[in-house]
Amino acid sequence: MSNVNPGKDISSIQVDAIRLKATFERSIPKDTPILDKWSVSYVGGDYDPPWTEYELTPSTPDGENGWYTVTVEVTLYPHDDISPPEEIITYYKINGDTQKIYSVNNKPQISSERRSNEVEFWSVDAAGNNETPHNNIKNIMIDRTKPTVTITSPSWGTVKAGDVKVSGTIYESLEGSGINTVEVYFNGGIIPNSEVQLSANKDYFEWHFTAESSGTSWKDILEDIWALSAPLAFQYDIEVRAYDDAGNMGNSYVTVSCPHPHGFASFLMQYEWLWNIIEWFFDMISPFITS
Repeated sequence: MSNVNPGKDISSIQVDAIRLKATFERSIPKDTPILDKWSVSYVGGDYDPPWTEYELTPSTPDGENGWYTVTVEVTLYPHDDISPPEEIITYYKINGDTQKIYSVNNKPQISSERRSNEVEFWSVDAAGNNETPHNNIKNIMIDRTKPTVTITSPSWGTVKAGDVKVSGTIYESLEGSGINTVEVYFNGGIIPNSEVQLSANKDYFEWHFTAESSGTSWKDILEDIWALSAPLAFQYDIEVRAYDDAGNMGNSYVTVSCPHPHGFASFLMQYEWLWNIIEWFFDMISPFITS
């Protein structure tokens, strides 16, 4: 059947959806916008379903071990042999949730932190052909949250000379990627893993060090006071870092000091204003003593 013009009987076409070909001609296109000839021809039924391609952003996991640490955006590209893209409707579901219509202005965003995110999508062309089976992108693993590290011992402040226990907990959500590595840093240097005790699931850590007090005698501390250096305590900086399988890092700090065992030095540490008075006093009398 060809030259299907207005009023043409097309009852002989016994299908629900048909394919038509339109032809438009202009003899001198640049001189006139008027069509010289147009016709429509029947080219057969549209029975073939569309197909849909996809693209993820980021295109590959930005974290470690196949994990994403950011929200993943899905771009869908519907295709059909007959229907133009603007006449194809594409649907999608995220993790089995409500069915939605895809729009380039509002692309699907996957942000749920889990190891089993899934996107189902399919297209329907202008003839009503449904793309089956539906497409599925499975096992999109997302973990955007860093582990929570808590140092429970020691607390900020002072510790006694001798053995000091460094211990605490690490929290990782059940939907997270899991704890991979725990590191303990002491005064800027990393402690060998063999010296750090970890629980089976790495949610508890423990390590010990020996704290030393400054000075050894009253003579030492008096000489230091005279020199205005007064090493009243040794300071210890402790940091614990935890990395999950996705590469997220959480950490916690604590700084402690071990004061001189003699009461006077400890007393000065608690009353900084008194130490300032002593400094002022020595500043005043130093010219007379040295002269």
